[in-house]
Amino acid sequence: MLDILVSGVGKLPEHWEETVFAGKFFPSIGGGAANSAITLGRLGAVVEIAGKTGDDSFGELINAELCNNGVLTGNLLCQEKTPSGLAIGLVNPEGKRCFITSRGANDTLHPGEFNFSAKKQFGVFFVNGFFQFPQAEGALLKLSKEFRQARVKIAFDMASWDASGRWMGAVAPFVPHISCFFCNTTQLKILTGQEDQKRGAKFLLEQGAGEVIVKMGPLGCTVYGSDQPIHTGAPDLPVVDTTGAGDSFDAAYLFALSKGWTPFECSAFGNTVAGINCGSFGATGGVPDYKTALREMARYYTLPREVS
Repeated sequence: MLDILVSGVGKLPEHWEETVFAGKFFPSIGGGAANSAITLGRLGAVVEIAGKTGDDSFGELINAELCNNGVLTGNLLCQEKTPSGLAIGLVNPEGKRCFITSRGANDTLHPGEFNFSAKKQFGVFFVNGFFQFPQAEGALLKLSKEFRQARVKIAFDMASWDASGRWMGAVAPFVPHISCFFCNTTQLKILTGQEDQKRGAKFLLEQGAGEVIVKMGPLGCTVYGSDQPIHTGAPDLPVVDTTGAGDSFDAAYLFALSKGWTPFECSAFGNTVAGINCGSFGATGGVPDYKTALREMARYYTLPREVS
């Protein structure tokens, strides 16, 4: 997607003819998968993105930005005679945001078009922004099963609101194949029908998820798995814009997981990268490199061992 973020939105219009003034606007690359891919690229991971742009200047900009951040784009397809996806993000003075989205080329996405012939070369197959692609769910489930059979970890984040209202009905077939299930507290409640977070996570674990990582914004995150839940608080960092925070958390958590770190260490690293990212405008504007993230993590967390 291309994001156009508008800062300083103190209120939303109450009727169609009302004018609401805002601050600056900032165009940048967006979309959950792209945000996570850029984060991984900046941290130094070998990462490839699978997705679609349109044949327009926005698509060229998206492709160039991904390449500039070390993301492989062999499976970033261009849909002819179709615009790229566009999201208008309204950001309030506290850094919270909402979006008006046009899916564009994303509406034509079909996983069968991608070339994943050598699945075993990957460590993780990460589906981010699940509810953005309802037309691709069947093929995406087949692809997830194939990656699982190749002993590749499956990570999953809805990363958006389900406008269709299906929620668990759409997600349920994927859950038994998911190693890392990322969600925030609101999504967890709606998805599972459980007001209690622990019960909601337990529901997903009983459905077959390997671990459930619940993102709690300024309260940090909690990891639920086979052992006792592990809660990790967030570092106290200034917030300018929360756009992309969850995507950068996911990416940092998976990067740390690939290094064999513990759930607490992965959570601390994810919280740190997401917290630093929130200090700048844009979905990936503040994502740090690996050395910076590691140094900042050591400032905010007492780790049981030295990690590198």
